[in-house]
Amino acid sequence: MWCVIEIYWDVARKSAAPASSSESRASWWRHLLLTGAAQLLIFFPAYLRKIRLEEANLMKAFGAEYRDDRRETWALLPGLF
Repeated sequence: MWCVIEIYWDVARKSAAPASSSESRASWWRHLLLTGAAQLLIFFPAYLRKIRLEEANLMKAFGAEYRDDRRETWALLPGLF
């Protein structure tokens, strides 16, 4: 979600008329980093909760078969998680 917002504002910034004074490149990067970090802090916990709920439902529905499949496959990031 935040990637779409970041890309939108980058495109809007490039297509806007030149201003007499504009934000410095360092300030723009700082703003980009802070908004991205804030959005990550907001949405990541909700996403982790969704993963836990989905895993619990799959465990109830499929039991040992799901547990075996889970041991052999990666959840999100191959090799890490």
